[in-house]
This record gives sequence, C-alpha cells and structure tokens, in this order.
Amino acid sequence: MSNPNFIDLFSGHSAIYAKYRPTYPEQIYTDIKNYLTKDVKVIVDIGCGSGQAVVDLAKHFKGAKVIGVEPSPQQLEQAPKMDNVEYRCAKAEQTGLPDGIADLITVATAIHWFDLDLFWKEVDRILAPGGVIAVWSNGTSETHVPEADEVYKKFNEKIYPYWAPQNHMIFNKYKDIIFPYEKNERKITIFPREMPFKGFIGYLNSWSALQKYLPQDPHILQQAEKDMVAALKLKDPHDPVTIYWEIILLLAQKPEK
Repeated sequence: MSNPNFIDLFSGHSAIYAKYRPTYPEQIYTDIKNYLTKDVKVIVDIGCGSGQAVVDLAKHFKGAKVIGVEPSPQQLEQAPKMDNVEYRCAKAEQTGLPDGIADLITVATAIHWFDLDLFWKEVDRILAPGGVIAVWSNGTSETHVPEADEVYKKFNEKIYPYWAPQNHMIFNKYKDIIFPYEKNERKITIFPREMPFKGFIGYLNSWSALQKYLPQDPHILQQAEKDMVAALKLKDPHDPVTIYWEIILLLAQKPEK
C-alpha cells in the first residue's frame, strides 16, 4: 500500500541509508529484556526503515515473530529477509495490525517523524496489556580527538539549518516525548564503537540534511573527510576509528488492566 501523506526524506537515497546506517549497541536489547515482565511472542518495529533494528530484534528474541512496519516501499526493498520476520508497508499511525498483537513495540530513530497523538492511540490499540514500548535514537557522536571533532562541528554547523524540524526532537534528546503510560523511564548512554572511518563518512552521507545541502556545496563531505583524516592522523581513510555514540533510550509499560 502507498501512503502519500507521510514525510519521506530517505527513499531517494535508500541504498546509502541501508548500507551505512549503524547498528545499535547490544546493551539496548539487554536493557529492553531487563524491563520486560512477560514473555515476548510478537514484536512490532514501527518506522523500521531498511531493517537495521529488525535484524537485531530477530537475533535477540529468537522465539518471537518480528513485524517491521514502514511506509516507504523503497526502504523495504533494502530490508533483509529472515525466517521470523515479516514486513508491512504502512504508516506508524495506522499499521493495520490486529488489536493487542504486540508484546513489544520498538521505534528506532524514527518516532520524531510520527504524528504522536495518533501514534499513541495506535500503540495503545496494538500493544497487549503488560506490553512494553521501547523508543531509542542515536544522538551526538564524537571521536574524542579535539582537532577532528572541531572539523566535524563545523561540518554540522553548515548543514544544521537543513534539518527538518522533526529532527530537533533528537537534538533535544527526546525530552519532548511524553508516554501515555505511568510506568516509564529514560536513559542516555555513551557507547564506543570501532568502525572504518569510511563507514562513518558513509553514515554522514545518509543524513537527509546533507542531501538537501549538497546542491549548494557538492564537496562539503569530501572536504570534511579530508580534514578529519588529517586530524586523526590516518594513513588510509578505510582505517578503523573509535566513534563515541550517544544513545537515547525510552521505555514504558502498558498497565495489565
């Protein structure tokens, strides 16, 4: 099904998005498991994009069925196929799933695109009593090498005006998100991740703000890459670097009754 009313900033570069969007730290799934109070048979990952979190959920909850919901057919074309996974092309606010189907609902770096009033109604409809909703996002990232982080900061400052207003919810660390359930918690953690520097550049290239900025300066990313390679003293841009990634995680549980 097609959804002409949703905000789509990623379909035009869905292959880049799928290739370079980083996976999430293992600790997220441990934190979710520790928060659960009931067995999980069905997980619904809403706004699943090209399936980054879906793959991890399928691995960490082997006995569960994972349903990825995403309104962009181009994104779903990039999503990996797995035995315990199915995908639905639908909006977050109107998934078309049966009432109470989900023991766990997840949203990875996507909730800021939703109509939250309608989304919370849909969550309450499809989430089983005692079920959990977990919302998380990548936040800031740094190399902890001052010269390289200064280059990165200037790069960010140039493209900052090109972010959609919804992205500012992430910049505000999801403080604007208010769950409809009384039992909830929020945590922010910094995770070091080693990756090829080229992979980090690929991640920057997946940003919707950069894609909008490029027509006026097509070489901004190449220049930032060159300057950061020098600052990091890398012999080759494919050499590994450690990126310190902020992860914002919100958890809430629907009452049993």
